[in-house]
Amino acid sequence: MDKLDFITETYKAIENKLTKKLLSDNFQMTESKNHPESFGSRYTVWKNFETLYALRLIWDGKDSWFIIEESPFTKKTEPNSWADLVIVPVDTSKTGLDYKQQIISDLINEIK
Repeated sequence: MDKLDFITETYKAIENKLTKKLLSDNFQMTESKNHPESFGSRYTVWKNFETLYALRLIWDGKDSWFIIEESPFTKKTEPNSWADLVIVPVDTSKTGLDYKQQIISDLINEIK
């Protein structure tokens, strides 16, 4: 498996697991963007409209890491003060299933 396929599969797996986990806490996926021109970077945002709290998953293709961030927002404004919850650097020379599962676990386990 090449690096791009590994990152894409890992990102989708993280996104799916986060979506399942966050649905039970009344979060909705509200945005998902892919930027292939920026080293393959991408992000997904989930919002809880009751608590006015948002989470964002990012793949930073330039620095090769996954990040989950949090931000408050209001009914009139979008989240804009993102704070890191967890950063997981990725060794893109590794593409095995065990490594992928470790990345997913490191990220998901930080979300309470």
